Amino acid sequence: MRRTAYEMTITGNTIDLTVNNVTLTTNEPVTPSTGTINIGVEKTKTPATQGKIRVYLSNELVNLSQPVTINVNGVQKFTGNVQPSTDNLVESCRIFYDPMRVFPASVEVSVN
Repeated sequence: MRRTAYEMTITGNTIDLTVNNVTLTTNEPVTPSTGTINIGVEKTKTPATQGKIRVYLSNELVNLSQPVTINVNGVQKFTGNVQPSTDNLVESCRIFYDPMRVFPASVEVSVN
């Protein structure tokens, strides 16, 4: 099974985003005779090399009146001013359905 995992660290107005592909491999046999299924899983992480991600921003995360830098897997993908918009507020409401996760700004960056 393959998943994508994201980790984000924010220092000042710099966002360091790590995007990994995570492969899950079972390493313990299933034992149906006991009625319980215990499956050991090994995780293997590799840096993602394709795709895009939208990073939602607010003044609680960064200072939107200053330039923002976004690094993905150690490579600078964006630097500049981010403009708040009503579209971002509406989109974040639609996606998250959470009044604590309403974001006035966003930046889409490529992973590759």
